[in-house]
Amino acid sequence: MMLFRSVAGKLWGTILLLVSFVLLILTVMLLEFFENYHINETEKGLSNTAHKITRILKEHNREVGLEISWELVDDVTKVVIINSPKEYYYSPNHTDSLKLPISYLTEEDDLKEVLTEDKTVKKSNIR
Repeated sequence: MMLFRSVAGKLWGTILLLVSFVLLILTVMLLEFFENYHINETEKGLSNTAHKITRILKEHNREVGLEISWELVDDVTKVVIINSPKEYYYSPNHTDSLKLPISYLTEEDDLKEVLTEDKTVKKSNIR
């Protein structure tokens, strides 16, 4: 314990603690930045896919447009296409246990704006 009795030892310990503290704060900030970056990139990708599906459905008849749209969606992404409350389509990779009821999409206050006001809404359950 002679190390902490000298001024050089105390200075060495102080510098180590200060550097450790700064690195800890930097690590937390970088983790938050990367999380936000990946969330933003995923949102952009989903928005681009939605715009592509919309364009495809406008340019083709219903059956061909839906078939092309399902090819754009990977196995992880689930899609619901709603033309009206009575006419809606789930992507083929949905299982019956994972299907959201259409009433949830049409009656939820935030999500209702998508159908009524043609607004873009982002809703996440991550945080």
